[in-house]
Amino acid sequence: MIHATLASTATAITQAQGTQTLIAILLGISFVTYGIVQTRRKAATPSLPMAPVSALSAASLLVDGVQAVDFLYRMAKEVVSPVYRLPLPQLRPVYVVTDAGVGHAILADNAHDKSPFYEPLCKLTCGPSIVTRKTADPAWRRARKHVVHAFRPDRIIAMRSEIMRILEDWITSDVESLARAGGVLDINQAMLDVTVQFICSAGLGYACPMDEARKVVADLNVAAVEYALLQPFNPLRAYMAWALPAVREARMAMERVEAFAKRILAAHRATPPAHRADGTIIDLLDSTPDYPDEAKVSDIIVFLIAGHDTTAFTIAWALYALARHEKEQQHLRQALAASDRPEACEELKAVVKEAMRLHPVVALGTARVLASDVALANGSVIPRGAEVLMDHFSMHRSPSLGDPDAFRPARWLGTQAEVEVAQAAMMPFSAGARVCVGKELAKAEIHAVLARLIGRFRFAVHREPQANLGLTMSPKGLQLLVQEA
Repeated sequence: MIHATLASTATAITQAQGTQTLIAILLGISFVTYGIVQTRRKAATPSLPMAPVSALSAASLLVDGVQAVDFLYRMAKEVVSPVYRLPLPQLRPVYVVTDAGVGHAILADNAHDKSPFYEPLCKLTCGPSIVTRKTADPAWRRARKHVVHAFRPDRIIAMRSEIMRILEDWITSDVESLARAGGVLDINQAMLDVTVQFICSAGLGYACPMDEARKVVADLNVAAVEYALLQPFNPLRAYMAWALPAVREARMAMERVEAFAKRILAAHRATPPAHRADGTIIDLLDSTPDYPDEAKVSDIIVFLIAGHDTTAFTIAWALYALARHEKEQQHLRQALAASDRPEACEELKAVVKEAMRLHPVVALGTARVLASDVALANGSVIPRGAEVLMDHFSMHRSPSLGDPDAFRPARWLGTQAEVEVAQAAMMPFSAGARVCVGKELAKAEIHAVLARLIGRFRFAVHREPQANLGLTMSPKGLQLLVQEA
């Protein structure tokens, strides 16, 4: 009996082992077959080119504010591909997109979500914010859906009156005397001063004294270099505060910015409801349901950042372009004088579009991780899991324009075909579900300031700038001579 049982057990074990062996063989064949198919598919798929630069050089140039933009544009021209791979010392492959059509297609798919490059930006906003949260995050959807109403046309009109008041005060106190003497204007500092007051007063309901505004801007600049430029490409810096003074300075700067944002929120809440302006950014942020105070503070910082330096530097770049092209400046001045609504005249719109094309302040500002392969028109594929960076600077200078490096506002007033070519190369406010929520306010500010300044004053270049990439691309060192027109 025992022998029979043992024999039966042995037979069962042998059969089980045989089944396991068969399964192992079948799995092995499947893996080999899959490998062969994948190898043949990859061999048949055109590969994307690698940038002709070492990993060490690429990493060091990307964090060099002055050289980063020129480096990426040089790579785009040498590689001549809508997408190329950038050798960086990290596990996830990094691809750079230089074609706006490819960029739009990627950003239109919400499955391709925010990149880990954004994680250090949480430190720049003192926590997760409307910029850094994932698209699938219900908190992002809730905040975005609520605050978008602050940028309705009627709210833009309401904010514009406050913007014009601040602008006229600045012109009266600073610019008129400079113009009479033919003086030099530090246009970057001037525009930062004005635009931070714009967003604080018109959007956040906070009367910000100039000295306080300048301290906040200075602190944000210190923190932006560390958290938006250095740490995304070198995450180890976050653990080296003991050895790197810049890391400690950025941390202290953000503590002061956070305290400033809390003062704005407290000032709003201390204002009697009867005296609050309904539908402002701060009003809608504070009334967002299921949104804790720390998230509101983070979003206040986001709107401080997005509401001042992008607008300030766009205006500065536009004035620089007009100062270098006297005939274009004079042509615009004449068009403004002949218009019933100078801020809406077509010639001004063309100048703004051309300045934003040639000098996009968000030169390298959008990054995604691909949730699936992205096939390109030439048959090549950006693989799933890749990190994708949008090089807006190179996109906007597409060879399809014919003269991509020329400042030529007339391209926006030409034939429909010419305008379509220019528009196809543009992506100044990003795209898709994460398109800039405040773009209409930004455009209103830019048009209002340029219409007023060019209408009254004449500008010439006193000191040429360097394109400097931090959180945004600024015309570092730019100085303009200003005279009465």
